Amino acid sequence: MSESNPYETGRMDAPNDDVIIARLANTLKVSQIISAALVMGILVFLTIVLVIIRGDVQGLQKAGLLTIIATGFGALMIVNHMILPTIVVRTMIGKAIQEVSTRDAQIDRLGDVFRTRLIITIALLEGAAMFSLVTLIVEKNVAAIGMAILLTLLMIARFPTQTKLLWWVQDKLSQAN
Repeated sequence: MSESNPYETGRMDAPNDDVIIARLANTLKVSQIISAALVMGILVFLTIVLVIIRGDVQGLQKAGLLTIIATGFGALMIVNHMILPTIVVRTMIGKAIQEVSTRDAQIDRLGDVFRTRLIITIALLEGAAMFSLVTLIVEKNVAAIGMAILLTLLMIARFPTQTKLLWWVQDKLSQAN
């Protein structure tokens, strides 16, 4: 049983998967390195925070103002990470497909757009996670660590894979036809 592309909107006369994968191998590698670095930054900072506060995450029984703000900001970034990157790269996708004439050049440009979209997505989550961890240092409330962990898990879920990149590029190429 083969997987079907959830991004697929219709049939296309694009290059086969192997051509796309070969052209975007470097894009995928760079995207994975960036994603892993951002996730590791959060995990290292979480470790430092837990050492600083000596594991005491029950410092305040009721969430303080800073924890409430950080949790609200985290919730806002969870919504924004699904909406803003698409809005930001929408014009980039159109230019990537229309400004170049060859299919190979379109694939290369779409790979760059994918990476830009990924960085924006993960950066939104990372900023909110860092804010939650700083809040954890100040108020030592379990809600702050919970939000930081949730945001980190969302970052991990967005980690780029060959299949995600392939399906996304195929979808954008099919929409261009």
